[in-house]
Parts: sequence; structure tokens; C-alpha cells
Amino acid sequence: MEFVKVVLGIVMAEVKKGRYIGPFTWKELEDLIGPFQTSPLLVIPKPGQPDKYLLIQNLSYPYSVFTAFPNPAINSDIDSTKFPCTWGTFAAVSLVI
Repeated sequence: MEFVKVVLGIVMAEVKKGRYIGPFTWKELEDLIGPFQTSPLLVIPKPGQPDKYLLIQNLSYPYSVFTAFPNPAINSDIDSTKFPCTWGTFAAVSLVI
């Protein structure tokens, strides 16, 4: 509850920019789009910027299905073989650029 004002400020700024719609109650949203799943939010300070925060949504939670959270993580529906990711050294990346 410590960061409620921070989260609301971030969300309302996104609404104002047209990046989010709402806010909606759970019932209003379910009536619009049907059953849905949410993910935990985390608020962390922005490095080197006092009183500025980042809002992070953990789309990998829960890491395994259990009674309290019977639905798999949102990220578990992504076929990672369709989105390969490789890492390159500085030298390799600079040659591409």
C-alpha cells in the first residue's frame, strides 16, 4: 500500500497519453472482454532519479501453477521457439551496425 499514489500516478499518466484505457472495475472489464487474468505489479525506484519510479508487471508469475493461482503465467502461452533471442559480443554487434 506504500506506493498506491505512485501506481495511480503512473497509470493516469498512461491513460492521459492514450496508452491505457479505463480505469475499469473488474466487473466492467469482464463485461467488455470476458474472463481475464492479471499479473503482479512491482514498483522500483528509477536508478539515479530520486522520487521517480518504474512500474513492472511480472508476466511470468506464477512460476508454477498452484492452488492459490490455478492459471499459468501469461508468458507461458508464448512459444519462445517463434521468437528466438541470441546475444552477441560487442565486436559482433558493432560489425552489424
